[in-house]
Amino acid sequence: MRISFLIKVLAVGVLAVLLSSYFISKNKGVQSFDDTLLLTDFDVNLVDKIQIQNAASKQFISAEKVSGKWVLPNKFGYAADVKKLSKLLQNLKDTQIVELKTKQAKYYSRLGLQSLDQGNELDAEKSQAQLLTLVAGDEFTQLLIGNESQSSTGRYVRFARQEQSYLVTLDINLPSDDSSWLMPKIIPINVNQVSQVDIAFFNEKSNKKSSNKFAIARQAHEESETDSLAGNFELLNKTKEQVPQYDSIFTGLVRNIINITAKDIKLAESSEMKLQQSIVLTYLDNGLIDKPDNKVMLDDKVQSKTLTLQLYKNDRETLSYWVRLEQSKYLINISEFDFKQISKPVNDYLE
Repeated sequence: MRISFLIKVLAVGVLAVLLSSYFISKNKGVQSFDDTLLLTDFDVNLVDKIQIQNAASKQFISAEKVSGKWVLPNKFGYAADVKKLSKLLQNLKDTQIVELKTKQAKYYSRLGLQSLDQGNELDAEKSQAQLLTLVAGDEFTQLLIGNESQSSTGRYVRFARQEQSYLVTLDINLPSDDSSWLMPKIIPINVNQVSQVDIAFFNEKSNKKSSNKFAIARQAHEESETDSLAGNFELLNKTKEQVPQYDSIFTGLVRNIINITAKDIKLAESSEMKLQQSIVLTYLDNGLIDKPDNKVMLDDKVQSKTLTLQLYKNDRETLSYWVRLEQSKYLINISEFDFKQISKPVNDYLE
C-alpha cells in the first residue's frame, strides 16, 4: 500500500517536471511586451506625409505638409483637419505590442492581413487590410492595418514585406476617402468677432439681387473704461411690427453661419450653379477681449474687416449646396441642413 502510494506520488512529480520543461521550452526566447512600442525604429514626430490605400481602390488617400501646414493633395491642396491627423499620429506613436501572432501567410486572411501585390499595391480581390504609409523626409514605413481582435482589445497589424504579425493596442478607424480629412471649419473667425451681418438673396432666373435682404448688428455701448459690443444681434432698420421671436434669435443665426462645416471640395470654375444668397460678415480683428457675459470689449488696436460668402445650389444632378469665400479658388460643399439654417428670410425670425 505504501509502495503504491509512493509510485503515484513519483508519477505525479515526473509529470509536473515534464510539463514545466515543456512550457519553459515553448516560451524560451519570447519577449515580454510590457510597454514595448510598435514603432521603435521610426520617429512619428517627423512625419510630413501620410498615405492610406484601401484594398478595393488604386487611389491613395493622402495628406502632406506644405510650408509647415497640412494639406490634402487630392483635394486641390485644401487644408487638412490637423486635429484628426495629430490624433492618428499620436495613437501610432503610443501603440504597444500585445502579442506576437502568426508568421505564416496562409493564416493572414484570418487577421485581415493578406499579402501585398507587386508595386506596393494591395491585392484587391483578397486583402481586407488598409496600407498605411508614413513618410518622414527620406525615411518611410508601411504598416498593414487588419481586423480588430474579437477576443481582446486591439488590432492586428503587420509591417509591409515582413512575415511577423502582431496584436497591438491600436484603436483607430482609418478614413475611406479624402473628404474625411478635410478641415471642417470653413469660416476662420468666431462669433464674438462679428459686429454686423448683411444678407441678400438672389433671383434664380435673373441671377440678380432681389429686394429680399436684411442686416443685423450688435450695437456698441459706451462703458466707463472702454467700449463694448452688445451680447445679442438686432435687426437694423426694423419697423415697429418687426418683433423678433426672442432676444437671441439673430445671434443664433450668426452662430449657424460661423459653424457651417465642409463636406467636400471642388475648384470654383465656371459652372451653371445658381447663386442663392450672399452673406457679408463685418468682423473685428485684433484687440478683442472675450467677456463672460458674451460682450466683447474693444481696445485701440481693433480693426474692422469684411468677409463675403456666396451660397450656391446645384440641382442639375443630385441636389447639393456650396459656399465660396471671397474670390477663393474653392467651392465648399455644405450639408442641406447647414444651408437651410442660414438661408431663411427675415420673416422666419419674427413673431
